[in-house]
Amino acid sequence: MRAQEVIKASIEERGPKVVAASLGVSLSLIYKWTEGKTQNPLDRALDLMKATGSNAQIAWLCTQLGGSFLPRPPASGITNDAQLVTETQRMLKEFSDVLSAMMGALADGHVSADEAALIRREWEELVPIAEGLVRACEAHAKDAKKR
Repeated sequence: MRAQEVIKASIEERGPKVVAASLGVSLSLIYKWTEGKTQNPLDRALDLMKATGSNAQIAWLCTQLGGSFLPRPPASGITNDAQLVTETQRMLKEFSDVLSAMMGALADGHVSADEAALIRREWEELVPIAEGLVRACEAHAKDAKKR
């Protein structure tokens, strides 16, 4: 989906007049964004990230909205079912590490800042592995379909 389509769909939910008023911009500018007649904020943000070589801006936006930015890892190079099983085992081990950190933190009925930080680190190690496994499964399925 292109940026202008995302903006158009988002604006339709609240209405162009409401969005324009909320942003303090003209209704005309809102329509130009949705029609691709002028560079929209999403395209500008993408240009900024490309120019800086950093995803820090999108990570910040995600945090402001209560989420987090999780870049997709490159394809893992898994080419067969045995490797999928091995990678699944690795993911389960990392998930176990998350649970272990949580259980350790909860053992005394209190989660300290250090324990919370450990849980976060373990989680952030797990997520790219899980995403990589999902991508590998998708690639494996596409390869199987071609045969």
